Amino acid sequence: MRDVIVALVLISFLLGCSDAEKDGTLKFIDIPVKTAKEIKLSTVAISVDSIALETLDNNLLNRIREIEHDEQSIFIADIDALFKFSKNGKFIKQIGSKGQGPGEYLNINDITLDRKRNHIYVASGISQKIICFDLEGKFVKESKIIGLNAIKIVNGSLHGIFTTFGMPSADKTKWIHKSYLVKLDQDFSPSDTILIKSVKMDKGTGTISGGGGDQLLTEVNGSLYVYLNETYKEPFVRDTLFQIKDKKRLASLKLNFGIEDRLKEDLFVNSILRTENHLIIDFSVERYSGMSIVHLPTNRTYIGKEFFQDDFWNTGSAKLMPWDLNNEEFYFIKEGMELVDKFDGITGEENPYIFIVKLKTDSF
Repeated sequence: MRDVIVALVLISFLLGCSDAEKDGTLKFIDIPVKTAKEIKLSTVAISVDSIALETLDNNLLNRIREIEHDEQSIFIADIDALFKFSKNGKFIKQIGSKGQGPGEYLNINDITLDRKRNHIYVASGISQKIICFDLEGKFVKESKIIGLNAIKIVNGSLHGIFTTFGMPSADKTKWIHKSYLVKLDQDFSPSDTILIKSVKMDKGTGTISGGGGDQLLTEVNGSLYVYLNETYKEPFVRDTLFQIKDKKRLASLKLNFGIEDRLKEDLFVNSILRTENHLIIDFSVERYSGMSIVHLPTNRTYIGKEFFQDDFWNTGSAKLMPWDLNNEEFYFIKEGMELVDKFDGITGEENPYIFIVKLKTDSF
């Protein structure tokens, strides 16, 4: 199959792609992160269900990177393996394997599920390629791709976030790193390209936005929103959630974190996710991590210190990750060793448990 070196192909798009950032009707929300306090999960959630992932000698999970699911199955990307489980946690199979041949990967950066075509895509940064499998685990195709940070199916089409490094700056001591949202066709060739972030930094330095596509991109009723964090030591806070509309990046929501100097107060915003009814912000400030949930219809806001405290299963802090945003559902993970004193029969050697959280849709 024809290799597609997207990092090079992108250059031909730069003159034609849109990088406009026009103000629409901006909504401002206060998130005073330094007021974070312990908040019970039941304050914002209706229910929490648990899934125990079956533990076998050939499916031991090291560090879960991403989770995807459909009506029957759960797909879990570990650092260097992709596993398929049933919806009740029974192990089914490993998909692909570690290596450098067709259908093999050296690591996994991200996965995304194409429910329309019954495909799952794997992005491997070390292998510098994207791989497509069917949902039974059969290898379909792959292509060489450089600069790919994350992938996600958006409105039925595969999209990737790419970063180009070391682009020229008017200041000779600086260079510019730019990140793009790129729509990929069935051959992994780029079609639409939109600039979503530009960072000027000292020459010789470089950073990359963390998180998979589900943590960077959110789709709400056909509308696409994006937030890219930045680990480079900028004094200002990246405080805006953008909407992608008409091939442009438009400011949608602006957050006031109550902090003027990001470096002095050590603020880092890891992700900003949107659902129809909620805004979920994952952050760290000074010496603690936190999570804020905003009920958008009322602007009612809760800011949890060390995330939210699970009072459904009493498992401790719960860092919420996207499960099914259309249904206001999130998940958090607990390792077996964290549940030894919580659940009967747990030895600490088991695979993690997944806890599915259903948020309240009415006012908190």
